[in-house]
Amino acid sequence: EVAQAERDAKALLAAAFMRDRIGDRFEGTVTGLSNTGAFVQLDDPPVDGMIRRAGLEKEARESFVSDELNARMTGERSGTSIGIGDRVIVELIDASITRRQIELALIRRLVT
Repeated sequence: EVAQAERDAKALLAAAFMRDRIGDRFEGTVTGLSNTGAFVQLDDPPVDGMIRRAGLEKEARESFVSDELNARMTGERSGTSIGIGDRVIVELIDASITRRQIELALIRRLVT
């Protein structure tokens, strides 16, 4: 399908562009949630990446529960949460050309 090919091409270019930026920090907005994590669109450069739930749980040393009604993931012990529309600071931890994915780590949520 043409639309899928276009998305794949954009993801490939974004991963290639970001490979030299691993370890850098960026501001962005959470644009979606899934069982595997949170999608974030970076402000500059405007690329999409993911904060993996497994990475978030490992870093926080607690499980995160999905709240689909409020579009949030919340830590069971701490109450720390991340949700759609949240402004965040993230660190680029991987940019895989073969998987066409940009993986991010949550540094902190910005108070708006």
